[in-house]
Amino acid sequence: MIRTIPAEKLLIYNVKQGWEPLADLLGVDVPDEPFPRINDGATVNLMVVGSYYMCVIGFPILVLCGLFAKSSRFKNAVVRIFIWCCRKPGKRLSKLVKTKNLRKNNYSDKFDNVIYANANP
Repeated sequence: MIRTIPAEKLLIYNVKQGWEPLADLLGVDVPDEPFPRINDGATVNLMVVGSYYMCVIGFPILVLCGLFAKSSRFKNAVVRIFIWCCRKPGKRLSKLVKTKNLRKNNYSDKFDNVIYANANP
């Protein structure tokens, strides 16, 4: 490239040099605004983290909202799950306690002859 392009049209440019070499090559005045620095580490990090959160959080929310709006089966399932989660936990716990007591009572008559070491006569 360096051998084929005439020297007056060739610019070997480093971004750290700013506006001056570009303005000289193009024959225009140097702009009053500062040279943009969008590839610094903080900006690149922000773009990577932002795109990660868009993929992990934003896209699934968008898909779920679309499903909720278009599919009545999906909407009914979501409503049922929401209602089930909002029920009083006492109902669920009482069912668990009843089943545990039934299990304990079913087996208690089989072990009547067992004498425990800590039991008082």
